[in-house]
Amino acid sequence: MASNFAFLEESFPELAQVGILAERYWRSDTHSCLLKLGLLCEGMVKVMAVMDRVTLPERCDAAERLHILHRRGCLPQNVADAFHLLRKARNKAAHEGYAPPAEKALALTEITYSLCVWFYQTYSDEHFRPSPFSKPECAGASAPSTSSPSQTASVNSESAEASESEDKRIMEQAATRGASTTAVRA
Repeated sequence: MASNFAFLEESFPELAQVGILAERYWRSDTHSCLLKLGLLCEGMVKVMAVMDRVTLPERCDAAERLHILHRRGCLPQNVADAFHLLRKARNKAAHEGYAPPAEKALALTEITYSLCVWFYQTYSDEHFRPSPFSKPECAGASAPSTSSPSQTASVNSESAEASESEDKRIMEQAATRGASTTAVRA
């Protein structure tokens, strides 16, 4: 089954990649799912700022970026609210280790999909007609771990560091691509 986020691949492949990863984890690793959904939203916001030629302060957190884009008329209120919802869920996962129930992760994935559709219609193809969101298949359910908690923590830490480095690279590429793409504004 194709990913719900595959439609982003042509214009925003880096964002599509993050969405596809988030979708894989909605049931098996809801914590990682939230982190990826947050990263996807942050990537869209950075591309929006570039494409709308909005200069952001050097030290500016995600909430402030959203407020600036909203005040400048780049984000309708309902879209800004959805971005804030995802930002808060991602922050809770990142800073408190929050891992929601699978159905909540799925609901947040669907909200992110809706944001991606709005983003794509606004910044790439205003005539794009999306397919309805479909419940994604899960990454293979893993058997219970036989590792000790300290082994698991070590592996998770190394994996998180590698993932964070890859995430930064993806977002830099997305922002660069956004600067070179012609925006279609409704």
